[in-house]
Amino acid sequence: GMMIPEMVKRKYDKDFSAAINAAGGTIGVIIPPSIPFVTYGVLTGCSISTLFMAGFMPGVLMGLALMVVVVIISMKKGYKDTTKFSGREILKFFWDALLAMLMPVIVLGGIYTGWFTPTEAAVAAAFYTMILGFFVYKELTLKTFFKICLESVKTAGTIVLMILGVTLFQFVISREQMPQAIATFFTSNVDSKL
Repeated sequence: GMMIPEMVKRKYDKDFSAAINAAGGTIGVIIPPSIPFVTYGVLTGCSISTLFMAGFMPGVLMGLALMVVVVIISMKKGYKDTTKFSGREILKFFWDALLAMLMPVIVLGGIYTGWFTPTEAAVAAAFYTMILGFFVYKELTLKTFFKICLESVKTAGTIVLMILGVTLFQFVISREQMPQAIATFFTSNVDSKL
């Protein structure tokens, strides 16, 4: 919703913009900290920290491969960024974003060193973000904070209801032994040649 209109405004093709965003969106699921990894780990009982470790390198390789493809296609089609920055401006942008870029380091470092569990890492990340938003960047107010909390509750509630439905369905199927009944039906009623 944000990237494609901006890319089209800068003279990128719509199909190229959509393809890049679709391909890049899959990388976010793999590189930790990843909410789908946490959800998968909770539902299946897998170690979330192991999932994070397993996803890091493939995600980085996918990102690098996508960058190479984008550079090659951009050179062939003549896409150029019209925005020019001096070295001093780039250094200023980097310095301004440094504290925010430390969040994945804190989260993953804390999980891998054993300082906290993935759930505690999520709390640490949220707390760290609140401190940055309120006191460092000063872009977060109480009004926007409560709005963010409301949106988070809506999103989490939707996910919890989906998980509840799946878990309940799984319980009913397992309790009623439906897979065994279906297998028995087919093995006893279907011709062996078929």
